[in-house]
Amino acid sequence: MTDSPPWPFDDPEDLGVFTVSPVLSGAKPILEVSHDVSDGTWQFLTGERLDLSQAKLVCLTEVVALDPSLRELADLPLGSSATRTGRGKPWTRTTTYPTDWSELLQAAYAYTETQQARLRNEFSLLSWQRYDYHQEGGILVLSSGTPERLVTQMQIVGSHSTNSGTWLWAWDNPHILGEASRYVHLLQKFGEQQQHVKLSTPQWEADEVDGWEMTAVACLLLGGEGVYRAPHDTGAVYMVLSKPELVQTA
Repeated sequence: MTDSPPWPFDDPEDLGVFTVSPVLSGAKPILEVSHDVSDGTWQFLTGERLDLSQAKLVCLTEVVALDPSLRELADLPLGSSATRTGRGKPWTRTTTYPTDWSELLQAAYAYTETQQARLRNEFSLLSWQRYDYHQEGGILVLSSGTPERLVTQMQIVGSHSTNSGTWLWAWDNPHILGEASRYVHLLQKFGEQQQHVKLSTPQWEADEVDGWEMTAVACLLLGGEGVYRAPHDTGAVYMVLSKPELVQTA
C-alpha cells in the first residue's frame, strides 16, 4: 500500500474555495488560480470570463484531487495569482500588489485617498461629531445628535499609543475581538511572505504617521471603502471601513 503524499497547503483540506462547474465536471482545465489577501480565499478558474451561474464552493482537497498539479501552487503567496496556457503546462506567477515597500505605500495611499474622497463627498465623513464602535458586530456608528447616522462595517487594524509611542496590530491585541478584526491577521502572513517587517511585527516604535500608513496599506489589501481614526486619551484606534450607509433613527 502506497502512502498518500503529505498535504502541502498551509490551509486545511476542508477550506472552502471557489471554482466553476466545467472544472468539476472535467470539461475544462484549471488555467487560473488566485489567492486573495482580502479574505484568504482561493479561486480555481478556467481563465475565461467568469459566469457566476457556474460558480461553485467546494473543499480545497476536492480541486487538488481533480488536478494534483495544483500542489505546485501550495506556496502561492497571498495577493498573488498563477496562470498557464493549458493542462500540464508550466505555471506563471504574478503579484497583485507592489513587492517594494515604498511602492506598496504609494499604491495604498492613492487607493485610500480615492475611497476617502467618496466618503467625504457622499457621507460627509469629516462632519460627524461622535463615534461609537461595537466590536461584537464589527460596526462603527457616526452621529451628530440628529436622527441621521452613518453606519459602516469596520475592521480594527491596530492602535497607536502616545504613552508608549508604539503601534500594536489588532491581531496581537487581546482586547480586540475576532469579530472586529476579521481578516486583519492575513496582513501578518502577507508581511511574512513579502518580508515587510512592519506588517509582520506585532508591536513596534511608531508615531501617528505610521498609524495612517499601516491603515492605508490595510485598506488596500483588505479592499476597504475608507478608513477612520478613533482618538482617545492615550492614542487612537485605526479602522478600515466598508459598506457605509446613512440610517434614519426614530
